[in-house]
Amino acid sequence: MVIAIISILASILMPVFAQAREKARQASCASNLRQLALANQQYSQDYDGHFCPGAQNMMSANNRRWHGVRSGSFSGQFDPTAGPLWPYLGSGEIKECPSFRDYTRDQNSNAFEAGCGGYGYNNEFIGGSYWQGWGPDVDSTTAHDAAVADPSGTLMFADTAFLQFYPSTMAIEYSFAEPPYWSSVYYLGYLMRPEPSVHFRHAGHANVAFMDGHVKALPRGVVKESGSIYGGGAEVVAKFGLGWPAPDDLSLWDLE
Repeated sequence: MVIAIISILASILMPVFAQAREKARQASCASNLRQLALANQQYSQDYDGHFCPGAQNMMSANNRRWHGVRSGSFSGQFDPTAGPLWPYLGSGEIKECPSFRDYTRDQNSNAFEAGCGGYGYNNEFIGGSYWQGWGPDVDSTTAHDAAVADPSGTLMFADTAFLQFYPSTMAIEYSFAEPPYWSSVYYLGYLMRPEPSVHFRHAGHANVAFMDGHVKALPRGVVKESGSIYGGGAEVVAKFGLGWPAPDDLSLWDLE
């Protein structure tokens, strides 16, 4: 009888404990994102108001990211000490989202973007100028703080991930928070979507650090398209918690 009662209590309390644990992880993740946002703000103060580049040489050597530098163009471990934000991080490192460890564990086999901690940068507008269209300097020309019309509503960093392959068994690190449309094509009249990379891993929410430094948890919107390089369309994207925040528009990326 006592064992049965204990079993019943355990079944009731276990979901409560799991929710409490995830809340603690989400709070830790939010703290990490605040540190990244603050580091980027400090970077801009030292570079005449310009924010750090997201992928400074993507059009050439393709080995530099906001979170480090690697030896190869498409593979190799990133050295975080060579990243542009390293001197501005009080901890001396880019901390990993504690909830992201449930999705990817073997960093050595996932060097595609490993080292960003499960966080992605607004590279379309803040870390580059891709929103203006493709050109030789889009990867090295970053936004100026005066160009950010809505700092409290513009995404700087967010929880992100990317599916390794399809059928996929894990979501791997990915260092960019892609907008819901490729802006350079969108403004020519096309509605071409990239693959969603915002990762809603905190009980259906994604932590987002805004340009003014505050962090907020946003819910996942609806991914309507059925076509996807993942091979399974919106259903596969949803299975791994990927998508875009609601509403489905470009305002968070300041591209409207």
